[in-house]
Amino acid sequence: MKGEAMSRPVIAFVAVVLFVAYASGQSDQSVNNAARERFAVSTMGDSAVLIDTQTGRSWLLEHPESDYMPSVWIPMKRLDDREDVLRWRAEQAEQIALRAETLK
Repeated sequence: MKGEAMSRPVIAFVAVVLFVAYASGQSDQSVNNAARERFAVSTMGDSAVLIDTQTGRSWLLEHPESDYMPSVWIPMKRLDDREDVLRWRAEQAEQIALRAETLK
């Protein structure tokens, strides 16, 4: 009888510990699922693009020339309006013309 009375609290304690462990594992799982749903990765050759689907921010994975340095995610600039796009294209054309001049 005394052994049975002692085992009930032990069984209850083990049940509570198992429940808490299961519940904490589930919350970690939901956090991981939320992160998976928030971010998307798309490969591009030997690189990749990381997109935050909530904010629209994006990063390009860039690999270093040296094997001793880690790869890094570099923020990408997003052009939201036509004027920004036209200005960017004009700057690119100017850079190309400058390079062509220095090669002559």
